Amino acid sequence: MNNPKVWFDPNALLLAFLVLTVFIVPVFHIGYHDFLYDLLFSCIFILSALSIRNVGQKKLLAIALLYIILTWIAYEVNIAEVSLGVRIVVAGAFLFTIVRLIKQTAEAKDVNVGVIADSISGFLLVGLVFSMLAHSITRLIPGAYHFPTGDDLTRQTQLSEMFYYVFVTYSSTGYGDITPVSPAARAFATLISVSGQMYIAIIIALLVGKFSSKSTRA
Repeated sequence: MNNPKVWFDPNALLLAFLVLTVFIVPVFHIGYHDFLYDLLFSCIFILSALSIRNVGQKKLLAIALLYIILTWIAYEVNIAEVSLGVRIVVAGAFLFTIVRLIKQTAEAKDVNVGVIADSISGFLLVGLVFSMLAHSITRLIPGAYHFPTGDDLTRQTQLSEMFYYVFVTYSSTGYGDITPVSPAARAFATLISVSGQMYIAIIIALLVGKFSSKSTRA
C-alpha cells in the first residue's frame, strides 16, 4: 500500500511540527499548555501516519483519529486519569512510528533530504515519547523528580519542563538542575541516556553505509 496522494509533504510537515513542539512552544509561558500540546500531538500523530509507507499506515491513521476523539472527550469530562492514559497509549503509537521511520531510512537507496528529515524526525519523536512518559511519571509518582524551585511533592509539572529534562538527558549533557529522585525515575533516566546514544549510533551507521555503497557503485 502506498501513501495516499496529498498536496503537501507530510515528512517535511512532521519535522516542522516536531521542531515547533519541542523548541518553540516551550519558550512562551502561556495558559492552557496541556491543551496546546494535545493539539500539536494530534497534528504530529496524523502527519506521522501519513509519513509511514506501506505497513501499518491505515491502522495508525485510525489510532490517530481515536486519539483525537478521546483527547477532546477527556477535556470535556475533565478526568485527569483518562488524559494520562491517552498520553501513554499515544507514546506507544509514536514508538511504532519511530521504528517505521528507521526502517524507511534503512531501506532508502540513497541519502537525500527526505531520508535526513526522517532521521531527524525519528530523533525528535524519541525525545517526545520520553518526555510524555517522564511527564506521566511526575503525575503517577509525586516527588519522582527534584526541581530547582522546590515543592516537588505539590508542584504541577509542565510538559515543557520534561522536554528540557529529557533532551538534556537524551544528549548526555546532564546539567543536573532537574534530577530523578525515585528509583523508577532514575531507571528511566538511564533508559533515556542509553537510547539517545544508540539512536545516533544506528542512524549514523545507516547513513555512512549508504554513502559508502553509493561511492562503491560510482
